Amino acid sequence: MRGSEDRDRVPSKGNPVESKRKLPTVSVEWLENAAADLEVSANASRETWAVLGLSHRYSENIGRAHAMRHAARLKLEYDRRLFLRSIGLKV
Repeated sequence: MRGSEDRDRVPSKGNPVESKRKLPTVSVEWLENAAADLEVSANASRETWAVLGLSHRYSENIGRAHAMRHAARLKLEYDRRLFLRSIGLKV
């Protein structure tokens, strides 16, 4: 029985654990959601960073969110990846 399960497995899907480790996509939807999440996180942490004297971190994260939204407006996936890499985001 075990052999038939292995044979029926679709090789392109691979191990479910490995599939979670894929690089982030640069789809418009993913970029917009990631930018929104980053902005919410930055806003939630703003007071803490100010107390610690790290208010520049807020500006950095808001800048990244803005850049991600800009990249989402680019038409080609290649251009999105190139733009995000040029600002230091790993995609």
